[in-house]
Amino acid sequence: MHHQLPFMVPVLPMAYFSLQQKKENRDEDISINVDASRGTQQMWKTLDLMNREQYMDFATEYLTNAGSELPERFSNMDDPIYPGATQTFAETDTDWQDELFRSAPISKINVDLAGGTEKFRFFTSYGFIDQEGIMVGTDYKRHSATLNTEFKINDFLTIGESITGSYGIRNNEKESGGRTMIKHIVNQIPYIPARVPKGTEGYEHGYRTTAPVDDTDPENPLRIAEQDKNIYKRANIIGNAYAEISLTDWLTFKSVFGMEYTGDQTIIDNPQYKDDYNEREFHELEDNRFKFYSRIYTNQLTFDKSFNKHDINAVAVAEEQITEGSRLIGRGDHTTNLLNQLDGSQNQSVAGNLDETTLISYTGRINYSYADKYLLSASFRRDGSSKFAPGNKWGNFPGASIGWVLSEESFMQNVDFISNLKLRASYGKVGNNNVGSYAWQSTISQNTWAVFNNNAEGNPGAYYGSLPNEELEWEITTMQNIGFDLSLMDYSVTFSAEYFKREVDNLLITKKPSCITWIHR
Repeated sequence: MHHQLPFMVPVLPMAYFSLQQKKENRDEDISINVDASRGTQQMWKTLDLMNREQYMDFATEYLTNAGSELPERFSNMDDPIYPGATQTFAETDTDWQDELFRSAPISKINVDLAGGTEKFRFFTSYGFIDQEGIMVGTDYKRHSATLNTEFKINDFLTIGESITGSYGIRNNEKESGGRTMIKHIVNQIPYIPARVPKGTEGYEHGYRTTAPVDDTDPENPLRIAEQDKNIYKRANIIGNAYAEISLTDWLTFKSVFGMEYTGDQTIIDNPQYKDDYNEREFHELEDNRFKFYSRIYTNQLTFDKSFNKHDINAVAVAEEQITEGSRLIGRGDHTTNLLNQLDGSQNQSVAGNLDETTLISYTGRINYSYADKYLLSASFRRDGSSKFAPGNKWGNFPGASIGWVLSEESFMQNVDFISNLKLRASYGKVGNNNVGSYAWQSTISQNTWAVFNNNAEGNPGAYYGSLPNEELEWEITTMQNIGFDLSLMDYSVTFSAEYFKREVDNLLITKKPSCITWIHR
């Protein structure tokens, strides 16, 4: 009985200012930058929904033509909207969009401080955003900070670090009964009031909703927005520290340790309520927590030297990366809205999981050039992943390429219209380990029911969620190509052509079990 949802976009008029200050002298350079803005957001276009009169005319015609009875309410529009009220349903015309949408302020500020000396450099910043949602019950706040420093201890040793952190809280848009807030807004009836006085008979919490006599069942979206809570909190830290040693002017060693930590929490808090036709018997609580930690340790040796017409660059890398992720979900019900912790609740349930992976890599690469005409590159990578079965954890991935710049040859120097002509070819293999952390093992899924001996109530059970595959190994992609690049008339015209071939072996796919074995417990 309503029109389709049009495209809606928030608009944002902003007030903005920036402040910069810089101090310089022979030994130091310090700068301060402040950016701040404030504005509002609002819907630039809303839904074209029916008012009370249009709704009743349309519903009457629609149901009459269909041979259906009219809702009981249509014959009782002069009834009060709640016991003792002077206002009737016939005098009520609620615009649910006006009730749920609003003009919402947004503020941002960012402060940067940078400077240092020849031997010490630093950069630090702080940012804050405060954004109220255009829908009642939604908003977002975030703090963020960054710190980068670099110390040049002496001519051969440099150390540094970089740390970035953020913390945010978001009140999410809610859902109820499997419907979004927009769906409830579209389905709600114009002659139903959004609020009634708290404590009125049958309206304990002051909200009104539709009833069976209206032949509809949407909930009051204002009650959902103001009472129910879906709060998402997230903290994130990314950092690394490094030390670089210049052993000679052509040989350097760099060691880097990096880490990332993310912790988030989603709190769902749906209190008890009761109006004349709808109610929630229990105060429902859910605490969903996730933690992710990753650390990576890299050692790299770099050789870079030029002599006569020879240019050589070689790199050797050893790296280890470990990730850990865990989730814990707790649920429970209270018989009062005064308690908002799971402790002491009833109908409790707990679920969780842990995910760990390790990747170890050894890489070597050399690039060689002679007179900028003859080019050669070769590499070899050996990776070991915990995701694969014993005996298949390691994979070897070589690669090589060659190039010949004909335009640098002496016999091409008199061909003025050719700016660049290069022939090239390459061959290489790369590996893919994009599978689950325990994909080669058989896993058991729980929280299901099995029927034994015609027991209609069923029995709690478990089943094999995946089949074991001890032959699971690296997916390997082999690539070959040969081609040339041509540039004419001082690079004003360019042309490239190549033949490319790509083959994939040991394609990683997920296959569900063809049958289910029940494990009674």
